[in-house]
Amino acid sequence: MREIRPSGSMRGRGGQGVVVAANHPRLPTLFKELEGEHAKLKRMHANLAIENHALKELIAKSSDAS
Repeated sequence: MREIRPSGSMRGRGGQGVVVAANHPRLPTLFKELEGEHAKLKRMHANLAIENHALKELIAKSSDAS
């Protein structure tokens, strides 16, 4: 394992560095899982943004018709 010494607010208590397991055997698998979750969240965000825009247009049209 190697030690990384972050600066500023990233420091742990007592100014100690953070130990990162760069050669952990599950790291590639975990990274793939996180990539998949990130892609899923991006799709969810895009869908919600489209729905939000459509609802705003609907409200604008209904208030114009009044």
